[in-house]
Amino acid sequence: MLTELTYTFEIIAIIAAFYSTYKILNRKSKLLCNNLMAAGTTFIGLYVLFVFLYDMIQTLWSIEIFLRLGMFSILTATMFFFYSMNCMVSSSSWFQNKKMWVPYIIIIIGYTIYLILTPLVNVVSYEPINISISMIPLVIMVIFMLYFLISSLVILFRFGIKKTEGLSQKKMKIFAIGVILSVVSIFINVASQIFSDSTAGEILDVVFFFSLACSVVVIAFGFLLEPKKENE
Repeated sequence: MLTELTYTFEIIAIIAAFYSTYKILNRKSKLLCNNLMAAGTTFIGLYVLFVFLYDMIQTLWSIEIFLRLGMFSILTATMFFFYSMNCMVSSSSWFQNKKMWVPYIIIIIGYTIYLILTPLVNVVSYEPINISISMIPLVIMVIFMLYFLISSLVILFRFGIKKTEGLSQKKMKIFAIGVILSVVSIFINVASQIFSDSTAGEILDVVFFFSLACSVVVIAFGFLLEPKKENE
């Protein structure tokens, strides 16, 4: 039952992420912020898709490939959310100073090379397949994800929410709620890895994908919120 629920919420999260991307890219305004947000939701969708394939195929080669792709995707997604938030608060002029954003690209590239080169999976048994995952790459990933998301929250509150009003402030508040849900989902995922061999771990997996789907929907909703049209 818990396994079926996990698959269900994985599929819901995939649909929510890619649908959010579709809605963002179909906005009339073709701003850089839109493209960055769409990239973030796309990578969230890819992350959950890779996890879904990882869960469904359950062979050593699929675990080795999809686990790495998933870790790369979720970290990249949080980086694009961080970029998008800075774009919302400071406009596209934030990108004129390459020192503000290029180092993070280099970090992602370096981490990707590290993922490719480092042993990530240890096989406990083959029948059925049972593996343990090296904790160091996971810890590095979580640290950078928390940095991107918490930095996004801090800048949102300091330079966005406190200095705006009306619809702009409302959008940023909703966006902040989505980011907070993302942070919560990270901790839930970490807990699910700690208790992965128990029923508690399976329950936390379900809660993680549910909270992740909610965070994507809330972030996209805040980003897509438009002023109400007055009746003529």
